[in-house]
Amino acid sequence: MLPFKTTATQQGENIALVEDGFGNSIEIPKYGCLTYNEENAISQYYIGLKDGVSRVDARLSEITILLRSRFKLPELTTDQVADQASTMPMIDRLYEFVLGERTRWIPKEVLLELTGEVAKEMAIETARQYKGIVAGRPDLELEKRWVVFAKKGPWLEGFEILKDFAEDEPMGKPLTRNLN
Repeated sequence: MLPFKTTATQQGENIALVEDGFGNSIEIPKYGCLTYNEENAISQYYIGLKDGVSRVDARLSEITILLRSRFKLPELTTDQVADQASTMPMIDRLYEFVLGERTRWIPKEVLLELTGEVAKEMAIETARQYKGIVAGRPDLELEKRWVVFAKKGPWLEGFEILKDFAEDEPMGKPLTRNLN
């Protein structure tokens, strides 16, 4: 076994409650990303995809791949997931969860995402020009990734705001914490 060390929270310590609004819910281990095996299995599914598969069936397959992995149920089928999910709103919420894990929970409201040695400075300059908000998270900062939002909203939850030019302050508002 390789000597990997984990200093952050262990996978599976965070649990997400996925609900459909009709009384159906499921608690799923939330890792904050897909595992290599999950991403690979989803990619392999699409490589072997034949014409005529509906969007709902493709989404259901992605959901099933994730649930097989998170609950260690290799025999779980898409029919079983569809039966147990029982409503389209639940299938939609489960798919949103898969997408969240795939995108590492970067909200779709992101105006720009930058990675690299000068990403922070470029993100600040872009936010200044477009009167936006530069934000990051500790996990993203380790990868030198920064995001720019066009405006404030609930999507900023969990992010640290580095500079806020949306407040019409020429130098930007100073760093604030918006973490849970």
